[in-house]
Amino acid sequence: MALRSVPRAPVDCPGTNLPSGTLATHEKVTIEAVLKGSKGRVAGPFGAAVRLGVPSSTLESKIKALKIDKRRFKSGQPSVDLARDSPRDMLKG
Repeated sequence: MALRSVPRAPVDCPGTNLPSGTLATHEKVTIEAVLKGSKGRVAGPFGAAVRLGVPSSTLESKIKALKIDKRRFKSGQPSVDLARDSPRDMLKG
């Protein structure tokens, strides 16, 4: 029995649904979108790694290699000024 070769689509085939640009650009856009959805969390049950189906260590390496600042996706972090104000100080003014 002879094996048949399966024809492959050319890399620049318009029907592939990949955005234009390099693979690194595509990876960066995808990782940033998932980090936004996970609010900057990489590991854990609600982290970006689970959503992408990769180990968190692999995703951390990709984030570093692509120079993505995952901190910019974190939300709910109190500012330095708010962290210093105690509830008692807020009631005085």
